[in-house]
Amino acid sequence: MNPATTKEKAPDPLPEGGGQTNAASAYAIIKARILDNTYGPGTTVTVQELVGELDMSRTPIRQALIRLEQERFVEITPRHGFRVLPLKPDEMLNIYQLMAGLECIAIALALARGLTETETARLRETGRAMQKALEEDDLDAWSAADASFHRMLVDLCGNDLLRQAALGHTEQIWRARDLTLLLRRRPVQSTRSHCDTIEAMAAGDTARAVCTHWQQRNRSGTELTEILTRLNIRHL
Repeated sequence: MNPATTKEKAPDPLPEGGGQTNAASAYAIIKARILDNTYGPGTTVTVQELVGELDMSRTPIRQALIRLEQERFVEITPRHGFRVLPLKPDEMLNIYQLMAGLECIAIALALARGLTETETARLRETGRAMQKALEEDDLDAWSAADASFHRMLVDLCGNDLLRQAALGHTEQIWRARDLTLLLRRRPVQSTRSHCDTIEAMAAGDTARAVCTHWQQRNRSGTELTEILTRLNIRHL
């Protein structure tokens, strides 16, 4: 299950000889497999396997792995390949706290600029999609709508640096959320809080929107990390 919880096909490898283009393609393919848990936490993969699967030479693959290691998705194992890094409870709590701050800043910036009718309608549509998925007990659809909501918050702020900072951390949250979604309580509270945040934003009430979202992000982070700790899921 990937961040949007519908399996996306990894991009097709590009012809050999593209240099940086091949490295970018390898990066996108490997990262997609990590995010949809094809390569789950603790998985080890050799460079030779990737050479055969991606029909690329070792050089662009190594370049891709260096980038993924810098982003804390993998650990490179010399003369072998890589290991997908685990998601540790304390690190995930830190990421949730950071994302709460970034998204609350994004909300404040978006409302200071002022939302258009179209933007407000799109936010409300994500809220309705979460509610519908919850009524139908479709966690995949709920997760997709939830991901759209969080992406929209940072997209609306108009600050590209904030958006870029949030993206990498959001992807780590997607990994952890999708791995634990079936172990958590039905996301009734999350849906209600997200809809309350949306309506506060629609009303231009920055204080209420920020407070509601801050509380929800931290509540979700605490719930997820408690599950990881309680079940002692070391490979996550």
